Order: sequence, then structure tokens, then C-alpha cells
Amino acid sequence: MHYVFVYGTLRKNEANAHFLQDSICIANESWTYGSLFDTNEGYPAMICSKDKKVYGEVYKVTDTVLRDLDKLEEYTGGSEQDLYNRITQAIYINEKILEAYVYIAQKQDMLHHPIVEGDWVSYRKLLYKDR
Repeated sequence: MHYVFVYGTLRKNEANAHFLQDSICIANESWTYGSLFDTNEGYPAMICSKDKKVYGEVYKVTDTVLRDLDKLEEYTGGSEQDLYNRITQAIYINEKILEAYVYIAQKQDMLHHPIVEGDWVSYRKLLYKDR
């Protein structure tokens, strides 16, 4: 089993949440250090940062689910052509710290608009509310 931190379309009630339907949600509210961006493609991308926070959820997933997530995130494990890289990072859940996989952007040109508050779900709701 593996822990995965999700911050975008894999979160509950989002477009790709079905990938995690049979996985165990460890935390509905968690965060990690990083900077979040809108890709203008309907999903966010995160990069590493030491002074900003990204909010999301943590799931316990099987090897099979992790392979499915790797395909979704276009991660092969070593190619510069990968859309995302999968790293292990500290995730903060209340007073606890857990190491989990996080998908981070590998291509800078996909980072269009900073999501300053670090929360894709809140950002998306505000974005579509104003339209």
C-alpha cells in the first residue's frame, strides 16, 4: 500500500475522483509545501516550494491504483517527456506528518496562473462563479 496526496481533479467530487473510489481516504484536509498553478487545461499543477502551502487529501492506494494514477499523470518514472514527476514529500494532517507520493509538474510551460490560496477546489468554484 502507498500513501498519495492529491490536490486537484483526484479530490472528492472532482473530475477524476473515480480513480480513488476503492481507496481509503486517510485525510480530507491536509497540506504540503508547494506552489499551485492553473494549467488552463482543467487541472492544476504543483511545484516544490518551501514557503507556500498546497491543500488536498491523502489516500491509501494499492499498487494497481498507483499504476493507474501514474498513467493519468503521464508519469513513467524517468523520462523527461513525463508530464509530472512523482516524489515523496511530507504531508501535514493536523498535528501529524506523513510521507506520501505527490505528483509535481515537470514542465514549466504548463504553469499558467498561480493559485495563491493553494486550494484547487476553492479556486475552481470562484473561477466558475464569476462566469
